[in-house]
Amino acid sequence: MEATKDPLDPSQHIPGGPSLISDDRQWVWRLDLAYYVARYRIELSAEFVAQVMAGEAIFSEPHARTQSVAVQAAYKRARR
Repeated sequence: MEATKDPLDPSQHIPGGPSLISDDRQWVWRLDLAYYVARYRIELSAEFVAQVMAGEAIFSEPHARTQSVAVQAAYKRARR
C-alpha cells in the first residue's frame, strides 16, 4: 500500500492515501479523505455526505466499505 505526503504538512505521510475507496461514477474519493477531514476539518458536499451515509456508495474493493466508515466517523467528529 502506497503512502502520500500531506501537501499542507509534508512531514506527515498518509498510509494508503492514493488508494481509491469508491468510484460510483458520481463520486470518487481516496483513502486519505478521512485524514483531511479529521486534521483540517474540511467540509464535504452535503449531497456526497448524504449518499455515503445512506450506504449508496459503490466501493472499488471489498475492504473499502470498512474504510468508508472511517471517513464517516472523521466527518461526524469534525462537524462537532
